[in-house]
Amino acid sequence: KKQMDGSHQQQKFNFSAGPAALPTTVLDQAAEELRAGWGGEGIRVMEMSHRGSQFIQILKSTETRLRSLLSIPESYSVQMLQGGATGQFAAVPMNLLGAHHTADYLVTGQWSDKAAQEAAKYCKVNVVEGESKAGGFKTLPENPLGYCSSESDSAYFHYCDNETVHGLEYPTDYLFDAKHGNNSMPVVVADMSSNFLSRPFDITNYSVVYAGAQKNAGIAGLTFVIAKKDLLEIPKAPYTPSVFDWSQMHSTESCLNTPPTYSIYMASLCMDWIESRHGGLAGIAHVNEQKARLLYDCIDASKGFYSGIVQDPRWRSRMNVVYRVNGPASDSADSKKLEDQFVKEAEAKGLLNLRGYRTLGGIRASLYNAV
Repeated sequence: KKQMDGSHQQQKFNFSAGPAALPTTVLDQAAEELRAGWGGEGIRVMEMSHRGSQFIQILKSTETRLRSLLSIPESYSVQMLQGGATGQFAAVPMNLLGAHHTADYLVTGQWSDKAAQEAAKYCKVNVVEGESKAGGFKTLPENPLGYCSSESDSAYFHYCDNETVHGLEYPTDYLFDAKHGNNSMPVVVADMSSNFLSRPFDITNYSVVYAGAQKNAGIAGLTFVIAKKDLLEIPKAPYTPSVFDWSQMHSTESCLNTPPTYSIYMASLCMDWIESRHGGLAGIAHVNEQKARLLYDCIDASKGFYSGIVQDPRWRSRMNVVYRVNGPASDSADSKKLEDQFVKEAEAKGLLNLRGYRTLGGIRASLYNAV
């Protein structure tokens, strides 16, 4: 990029796992409206009353855009909350257990494991591990619903659609394909934090979908909850905080307390970008698939110099590509030195935030929508 003094600034590429890169046009519009005010009216979004007509317009248009992108029917509640997906780890059992005492959790990586641990504070958790945890979270169960508890007391089945740390992702609506499972579970809950709005999916397959916005749909501070309205009638545990009570949040249109106003505004801009730049979720999904294929092909063609941690192409995440340098001997001092060198030289080339998760190591390239 050419600077005012005639020099050139190196272009940077942000591969952060989240908060993540944002579209340039979104940043430009946000910057302009920080200067001139929203709609040129001289007031900035973060200055608006959350009960004023201007912000209510933003809130309603954001919900409308989300419903349009995902074809969400009116039988589902759309909520825009605070607390992150981690907050929903507690909110899910609080809202869905009712008179039940057990829930099924498919554990396929760090985040579904954390969700199961949090739920265990409120109920008996049937941890569905399959072959994934035993293999160090390098694969996924082919028939995940087949591992479900036979207990009639199980209130719901919870899983994570894309494991950000371990680079594992189920194909779109995989659980509901007749070849791999069925939708006989009364309630299926999906954590889609790291692939939400990266591809289309059939929301009517799911009872609840929740997701943080800071990967593909905006900035940190906003959590989407999409839930069947009939589930909102389930009696809540008496200790359920009001801000985690989906029925209260639905009845107040996400405004029981002050919502994350600026994060909602940024999400609306990102949704508009998906629609105007890519024609919707099918368009951005095609781009995301191409990006991931390019990198995986490079890793596989390196003759072992780079080694993909997830070997089975069926389960490789399009969002988070995890790999090692110098083959599978990931614990050797030489490999770690090479990975340190790789990260250092990548940063010098403007390729940022490629170091793997702190507990896993290696390299991780997160290829979210705006990358």
